[in-house]
Amino acid sequence: MEFALPGHHAGPNVKIKPARRTKASSIKQSRAAQAIKQARFLALLPYYKSS
Repeated sequence: MEFALPGHHAGPNVKIKPARRTKASSIKQSRAAQAIKQARFLALLPYYKSS
């Protein structure tokens, strides 16, 4: 199973970057947010950065 994590839309502190910083349209930003949320649910991305 191959997949690509949406790392461009998530910052180093694991927050979803705003569309004005990623230059994404509202549709692409919504899809990226959904992909990040699914990756978090599947434990591919953390919900928060542990220090």
